Amino acid sequence: MYEKYALDLILKEDVATALERSVKNMMEWAEDKSSPWNHYFRYVSLNRAVWDIKDGKISPWLILNCNDGKEMLNKFNDEQLSLVYHVINPEHWALRFRRHPTDVQLVKDVVKESNL
Repeated sequence: MYEKYALDLILKEDVATALERSVKNMMEWAEDKSSPWNHYFRYVSLNRAVWDIKDGKISPWLILNCNDGKEMLNKFNDEQLSLVYHVINPEHWALRFRRHPTDVQLVKDVVKESNL
């Protein structure tokens, strides 16, 4: 029940909320690891990344519009991909990105300013 609710929220939420939550989670990870927060995609354990994606702590808005985020996804094995596929659903996000180019630009600006 919670997973369905979380998925509905992730797939429909606005970009600002998604970015805020993602950056906050990345900063919490950084504090725990004594690392810069913008290193999350490069150094987070893949298992933690899977759970963060499934739980909506890291948004596809950021993952799919950031080179480091896409590189992290490329490191996932088949099992990990199957666990997050419903959240990272490429068809959904491709359509959403085409419909909201100003939101995509906002994410890309954040990525650039943050050196992600």
